Amino acid sequence: MGVLLLSSCEITGLFSGYNKLSREDKMKIVFLDSSANICEIENDGKIYAITGEQLRNCIETKENVLIYEWRPSCPSETCYPLAHVQKYCNSHGLDLYVVAAYYNAERMFIEQEHISNPLFSVNEKYYKKRVLGKYIKLFKGDLLNDDKSTEELWGVNTYIFNYGKLVDHSVKIVDDTEGQLKTIEF
Repeated sequence: MGVLLLSSCEITGLFSGYNKLSREDKMKIVFLDSSANICEIENDGKIYAITGEQLRNCIETKENVLIYEWRPSCPSETCYPLAHVQKYCNSHGLDLYVVAAYYNAERMFIEQEHISNPLFSVNEKYYKKRVLGKYIKLFKGDLLNDDKSTEELWGVNTYIFNYGKLVDHSVKIVDDTEGQLKTIEF
């Protein structure tokens, strides 16, 4: 007969990871009021926890935006270093907004130096959920304004918007043989 032991530890990628952060790292996370305007926030080394609606309201004022849902510990070929994504956006005339799906202090505070806009995270306190799959669905529902295609887009990590209208998704960013960035859609 086996015994299952449960502990209070959090598995990275299953939960937000906020509770695993040091006190010092938690001080660098700013949980914004849901009515705050995020468009004017600068990349100051802090991470701003936001709602999907806040991000949607911001990108409605921007011509071309790529939103990248970043999973800091992800080993998949569709998980890109932030410097790479910023380079792609710069070469394609896109404003980049990165939303970390969960917290990984070891990677987040270093990687965010490579992006122009602040690093955002999902405001789990607003959504009252700690499980990644649950708060991401709520965040994306707000971001996509409960568009009927929201459910099929839950697994997507790249979205391109034009003045808040979704125009493309599932963009794969790769280097060609000459080191130039190109896009391959799948």
